[in-house]
Amino acid sequence: MRTLLLAAGALCGLPAAADLATDYTRPRVLRTETETSFEMETTSFELEVDGVPVDHPFGGSGGGSDGLRRVVTLDRVAEHADGRPRRVLRTFEEAESSGTASFGEQTFESESTSPLSGTTLAIEVDDDGAVDVSVEDGPEPDDDATLQGHRPTLALDALLPAGAVEEGDSWEVDADDVAHALGFDLGRALFPPPEPDDGEGRRGPRGGGLDFLRGAEWEGEATLVSVEDDWDGTPCARIEVTLSAVGDLPEEAMGGGRGRRGRALSVPRPARENAYSLEIEGSVWFSVELGRPVAAELEGEFEMEIERDMTRGDREMSMHMVREGTLEHRVEITEEDSE
Repeated sequence: MRTLLLAAGALCGLPAAADLATDYTRPRVLRTETETSFEMETTSFELEVDGVPVDHPFGGSGGGSDGLRRVVTLDRVAEHADGRPRRVLRTFEEAESSGTASFGEQTFESESTSPLSGTTLAIEVDDDGAVDVSVEDGPEPDDDATLQGHRPTLALDALLPAGAVEEGDSWEVDADDVAHALGFDLGRALFPPPEPDDGEGRRGPRGGGLDFLRGAEWEGEATLVSVEDDWDGTPCARIEVTLSAVGDLPEEAMGGGRGRRGRALSVPRPARENAYSLEIEGSVWFSVELGRPVAAELEGEFEMEIERDMTRGDREMSMHMVREGTLEHRVEITEEDSE
């Protein structure tokens, strides 16, 4: 749900209200290219064994990772009613992720292709608003979760206002809509967890290394800052968005577990702290003439802090680590021949 906030500009004779709603009645195919990337490094690492500080290969910091998720979809509205899509055929032309993680002198790489890559889904909405997703063309997925969480609308629609707005108007974006706009709610659907495959019980970065955001607590606010902007020569309204998230890291994102040949390295006790925070800002461009969003550029910074205790044999170990990074999310939507 998006809640319109009172704007002083609404009382000051600014341009007429703009309806920033995607038009799903036009016969067209919309191509959406989305890239989400991050870079992260360990800025602080402290380790104690039986209460005594010990040196670490990172020298107190270092150890980084990065990831990239790229998804390209083609949407064709097969049925619509009251201006809303009722049946959408969505083809995943491309859905791939990659990532690297460095520990001292070792670097681990991973690449994955979504089981939906090359598949066309039929996303249908019934009279009660319930969404049903099925495979229209391509192999049936092994995991039913792959078909969950999809919406018939464009992801960027989740950041648009619920009604007409004027320059200076702001509206809140709820948590589910923020997660959908950024694609994090579909992380597991597009990139399900792989099984260990390196013979050492080690899992590489999954879904471009962005899995830790799947349980984030999101907040968002958007503001129409201009009705006379442009994107790559296309006249557009520009919306500024501010998004934030806090959450707890899932256990697998904190490292530890098993080492070579699956031998247990340590038994972790409950983490004292395993939290992260993320702040994102950027813009969405919407063409009133085309009746759709055309692009988005969002950038953010995040920080993780992990404190945990472990037991290895008769030794007690305590660790404190801080990781900092940046995130970029870019979207471009174009039209293709509908024939």
